[in-house]
Amino acid sequence: MKLLVVLFLAIVGVVVAKSHHPKDRIEGLVEFTRESFSKAVAEGDVFVEVYADWCGNCQNAIPTMRHLGDKVDQIAKGVTIGKINGEKYKEFGNGRKFSAVNGYPTLIYVRKGTEKKDNAREYKGSMNSNDIVRWVNRQRRD
Repeated sequence: MKLLVVLFLAIVGVVVAKSHHPKDRIEGLVEFTRESFSKAVAEGDVFVEVYADWCGNCQNAIPTMRHLGDKVDQIAKGVTIGKINGEKYKEFGNGRKFSAVNGYPTLIYVRKGTEKKDNAREYKGSMNSNDIVRWVNRQRRD
């Protein structure tokens, strides 16, 4: 019985130790700053999660974003996938907000060289990484 209790506590400890925060680094995704976001949009299309540290839905989205990071090789060439802290960087590199960002998390697609225009397309589909990959690839072709 003691062994079961010890095993249970060990498992709980691992789960707690692996709990994630929206600002944690995710393999395959770029953590943008205001400046790096501007540079990325100048060089190519960008798909970005706009998050807030305090946001419960952003924390719930972490597994999806991790899966998305694992699928970066399935994303069309010329698209950078990343995330940006919307509370820390309320305005993007050009000093403007995208009207698509009305809450957190918001997933948006921005075409190369168009940051100065408010043309971000908001992803409103399921939080399934396969669906997101398909949607991003469609944006690249459109």
